[in-house]
Amino acid sequence: IQLMVRHSEMVISHISRSGKFKTPKRFRSTAKAPLDQYIGRATVIAPADVGGQVSGYRMVVSTNPHGNGVNASLTLFDKGGDTILWSKNWSVADASAVDLKQEVSASASKAALCLTDATGGSKRLIQPALGVYLSGCTATGDTHLSDVDLQTIFDRVTKLAPDFAPGWAYLGLSRANFANDQSDGSPAAYAAAVQSARQAIAVARTMNPNSALTYHAEYHLISTDHFRALRVIEKAAEMDPNDGLIQMHVSSELMSVGRTSDSVEAAQRAVELEPGSPYARSQYILALDHDRFRLNRSVSVNHGLSI
Repeated sequence: IQLMVRHSEMVISHISRSGKFKTPKRFRSTAKAPLDQYIGRATVIAPADVGGQVSGYRMVVSTNPHGNGVNASLTLFDKGGDTILWSKNWSVADASAVDLKQEVSASASKAALCLTDATGGSKRLIQPALGVYLSGCTATGDTHLSDVDLQTIFDRVTKLAPDFAPGWAYLGLSRANFANDQSDGSPAAYAAAVQSARQAIAVARTMNPNSALTYHAEYHLISTDHFRALRVIEKAAEMDPNDGLIQMHVSSELMSVGRTSDSVEAAQRAVELEPGSPYARSQYILALDHDRFRLNRSVSVNHGLSI
């Protein structure tokens, strides 16, 4: 998936009906009921593949300026154009203080990648599982939904589509995050949470042994063992180098084992991949501070030796 925002026009590449990636030659803005209600105040994205076929999915970007601010929405419609699969809204009081175009672009890219997971493989989701999956996949890594919320979402996905591997992988990840939060509580509750996470991870790996998400999930279950955790999260990064949250955790573990300059590089990559993530930005600042401290300490030691 490639996504660009240029002169208020958003472009997304198309996945062909065979599930393979296609690089588009052109993109068309089209509208048909009920999408025509958006024309005049929105950009309708209708990507075309190399053969000129227009995808059935539509993503609508709608903006409504007000004073110094702006309201914006991003809506993904199904192939018929009559069902909303996913949407996200923004309300910005001061448009000059926020790079809204970047935020919308990042959200659209994430939604497109989640749609690829859901419809581009051998196991393709249909409604209602498709909409449920998109709501959880797009929210993973942000602050709007809790781990309990995400567990509920992906548990439903696995019940609606029990042979859909990404659903199990995300369920394992949400359960692992939840288990990590329980580590300081009741030992029995923590053990049960870990077992539940490992069960979902095992199901996901049975379906797809090369799922980066399963290693991302496993990482959260062993994150206190930094050298082991680093090996696991680096394996996840090898499988999916474009996952910003995985890069963020790589940065954290590199910092924990003293590789601060490498930690900064991974954190910078995480911010590039997840520009809207407060977690990625926080890790980048933390990595920079640790690397600066290491360099200052090294300069002080060398200065002392020269004296």
